Amino acid sequence: LRVPEDALAKLVRAGFAPSDEARVLELLAPVLRRMIADDAEELTRQLEQRPVLVSGLESGGEPRRLASADGVLGVDAARELVERRADERHASLEPAQREALLALTRALVQPNLRFNLRATEERRQALEAGVKPVAIELRRGEIIVRDGDPITQRHVLLLRGVQRREFE
Repeated sequence: LRVPEDALAKLVRAGFAPSDEARVLELLAPVLRRMIADDAEELTRQLEQRPVLVSGLESGGEPRRLASADGVLGVDAARELVERRADERHASLEPAQREALLALTRALVQPNLRFNLRATEERRQALEAGVKPVAIELRRGEIIVRDGDPITQRHVLLLRGVQRREFE
């Protein structure tokens, strides 16, 4: 998102006063510490399927598990929050000045949370490499399940393993 030239010209003519800078920071206040996703819907879909790890500067780059997308805003939602705040707090400003400050503030709202497919794939491969195969030894003639016994998941796995072994 770019700041329109006329909005920039208006701010430059006004000398971008310290009070204007304070207004921009005040408008940004509700979103500065929030996670802003470039695609909040995709993040929600990912969270429904698997744990999502986020890392950032405040955690020293160490990933932490994101429990839900409740505190995460999409870019559009963050910009709407800024606009509502401008309506509430700066309605008395001259319309051209208010719109110029709002245009600059909207442009400053950028995603700080992106899905990193490469990092995700690297972690998945590292986890897969760390998984050791499980082997269960059976003696020839050993009974896996008796007639009438309830069949458990363990029984199914053993029978599939025997079946695979026979076809190798």
